[in-house]
Order: sequence, then structure tokens, then C-alpha cells
Amino acid sequence: MQEGKSLTAGVLCAARRLLKSGVRIEKQLASTLFKCDRVGDRVCQAVSVTLTKLVQDIAGTPLVFAEYVADPKAMRCILTVLHVVLSKVRPDQFETHADLLRGQDKARAVCRAHNLPEVVQEMAAVLVHEIAETFQQLDVVLQPPFVQKSRNARILRDRVKNFLRAVHGELFIVAYASMKLAVCMRELSQGCFEMRKGDKRLIEDLLHQVRAKARTVATLNETHRSNIVTASLMAARRR
Repeated sequence: MQEGKSLTAGVLCAARRLLKSGVRIEKQLASTLFKCDRVGDRVCQAVSVTLTKLVQDIAGTPLVFAEYVADPKAMRCILTVLHVVLSKVRPDQFETHADLLRGQDKARAVCRAHNLPEVVQEMAAVLVHEIAETFQQLDVVLQPPFVQKSRNARILRDRVKNFLRAVHGELFIVAYASMKLAVCMRELSQGCFEMRKGDKRLIEDLLHQVRAKARTVATLNETHRSNIVTASLMAARRR
């Protein structure tokens, strides 16, 4: 009985975290794409690709760790440190290859300072590289003939930088909540616990609101989208 209450609480907590962070991410996506709309469709499409790449690189990193990190506390520790890494390293600011190498070394050093294993250090360095490369690709688009005015290019790049800094912590929360949701709902499907009708309705409502954040859900990795949709359908069927 106690385990069932704990797992139900876990599902509710994950759904609430998904919604809270989803609202914030959705707001940042809308603000960024609004800026793009004023420049042109082609630029807006390119920035949309950039935003999706950033979201999937960050939210996808915990999925890689999940293959060999079973302890939820260990996973939370890793994601907290990765949040610190991106806050300190700021790969969106790199201008040269030397900047990238220094940034990767700094990422590894932050992980070492928190006693994380070498595999985590290297994954942090990979994430820094992927984000830096994404911004380099964006810089190519934000040049003539795609963007004629340097002021517009600067505004758009700054907006994407602000997006990254505003949501990378939220994306780690979304990824963790998605994986937690998947584990709990798998336990539910195997009959390991039962939920009251009121809890099922609440979970269904929360996840319905999460799915309504269309831009956010569309940019997430397929695994996270599947976790949200599957849990929502399961809650609806089991009422």
C-alpha cells in the first residue's frame, strides 16, 4: 500500500514538473519565433531547426545516462552538475576552436570537482561541443543573403542565446520527469500498484495541459514525447 502511494505521488510529481517547465519553455519558444517571423520565413525555419537541435541535445543527454545510471539520486546529481556546466561554460559564446577546447576542459573540470566519473565528464564535453556547433551553424544562416541587416542578425542570435540560458535547466527537469513518469507508468501497467480515480483524473488533466504546449512537445526527443503521450493515454484508459 505504501509503495503504491509512493509511486502515485511520483507520477503526480513528474506530471506537475513537466507542466511547470513546459510552460516556461513554451513561452521562450514563442518569444524567439516571434522575433524570427519579423525577419522572414526562411530565417524563422532555420532558427526553428536550431531551437529543436538545442532542445534535443540537452533533453537527450539524460537518456544516454539512463542506460547505465539506475539510481534516481545519482541521475539528479548528474543533471544538476550539467546545469552548472552550461551556466559556467556558455558554449554559445565560443568564437574559435581554442575557445571550444577550453570550454570542454572547463566542463570536465566542473564534473571532476563534483566527483563525477570520467564518462560523465566526456559526455559533458560532447554536449558543450554540440551546442557550440549548433550556434556556429546558426551564424552561417544569420548572414547575407539570408539576413541583410547586421542588427537583425545580432537580435536573433541574442534571442537564441537567451533561450538557451533560460531553458537549459528546465529541459533537464523535463527529461528527468519524463523518465520518472515512464518508470512509474510501467509499474502501473504491470499491476505493481493501483491509483484512485481522482488521481487518474488529475494526472490525465496535467498531462493534457503538457501536451497542449505544442511547440515544446514538438521539439522534444521522440522518447520524451512517447513517454508523455503513453502516460496520458494510460491514465485515461484506467479511470
